[in-house]
Amino acid sequence: MSSNVRGWSSSCLVLGAALLACGPGNDGSDDGGDGSPANPDAGPRDAGPRDAGPRDAGPTDGGDVDAGASDARALDASSPSQRKWNPGHYYALGGDTFNDTLWNAVLGELAATPNFQGFILRYDWLDLEGTEGQYDFSHINSRLASLGDKKLMIFLQMKTFSANERAVPTYMRNATYGGGDFQWVNGAGAVGGYAPRLMNGAVRARLNALMTAMAEEFDADPQVEAIIFPETALTENPSWTGTNEADYWAGLRVVDAHRAAVFENTISCQWVNYPRAKLATFVPDVRDNLGLALGGPDIVPQEPGLIFSTPPNVGAYLHMGVSGGLVPIIYNVSNPSYVSQTIDGTGDPQSIEEIYLYARDTLKSTHMTWTRMPAYRLELLQYLQTHTAPLNVSRPAHWL
Repeated sequence: MSSNVRGWSSSCLVLGAALLACGPGNDGSDDGGDGSPANPDAGPRDAGPRDAGPRDAGPTDGGDVDAGASDARALDASSPSQRKWNPGHYYALGGDTFNDTLWNAVLGELAATPNFQGFILRYDWLDLEGTEGQYDFSHINSRLASLGDKKLMIFLQMKTFSANERAVPTYMRNATYGGGDFQWVNGAGAVGGYAPRLMNGAVRARLNALMTAMAEEFDADPQVEAIIFPETALTENPSWTGTNEADYWAGLRVVDAHRAAVFENTISCQWVNYPRAKLATFVPDVRDNLGLALGGPDIVPQEPGLIFSTPPNVGAYLHMGVSGGLVPIIYNVSNPSYVSQTIDGTGDPQSIEEIYLYARDTLKSTHMTWTRMPAYRLELLQYLQTHTAPLNVSRPAHWL
């Protein structure tokens, strides 16, 4: 498994190193709570065959997958709507998905904060498919078992924000998959990280096969609320280093369409932020034709590129105002979001309440995920423990 110490996006790395050294309550040492499960009386989750270890997906084109014992927690067939809908606030870790000590601390904080609907966990693609066609969801199921009646959103990381980290499975690093990923370059001309080579049909087939396997495992599970794909930006002005930009976006659309098709009851969300010129057509397409949920990795109300208002290439935040009421909208409160209203920290400061109100009223959020940051953890927990802080809870038109 990968180290899982990276944040949700490049913006999450701006303050990470400093905040991780903040002493008590940091994401690695202090337990910050009593470590009790969110619902100690919920009993063990059905392990069944699916928790026995990796599964063989069968054909590499996403063919039949053994669904295991997923029907043990299937949705009620008599329900008027099979589609899951649990809007509200969710707790998040920017990394350290596999840190059991930290997880026990998180469970205590969840139990003490009923306003949290659940949690969002991030997994790199290679965490779930270490060997071609062999899927291992045992860690997800273990976390679900300990959450009691809380819900889980799964964030699938396919790209990285470090030249030393890669998220796609290692078996793809050959000619068949075009290496599996490609380097993207930041504005300074340095390698910013790696992105999946979605312009390659073999890579898309493997990602679609993973989505099919995850849908068979979790789509009927009422505890799994959403599957989230990372932000669309590689960098605001990416150097494509020999790749084809148009083919990349076409590939992203293909895998988004497959995910929306196989997850019939679970929210499929695509985070969007840049480039604005692509979002002008991409957002309406995936929203209205695929019914994808939208959102993004940061809430920074003064960030120029996100609030850009001159048509046709408006900023991502303006797309949310139009999309509210049509699809679920899931926004993350990143590390920089706590500090400033801009990614680089030069904007005005903002309080927990100001972040919440902007997400609710301007971004039309139905769900919010709050990154557990040491310097702001107690302030966040106190706010959500003393305020109802409702979001936009009505079912969107494309998710009835």
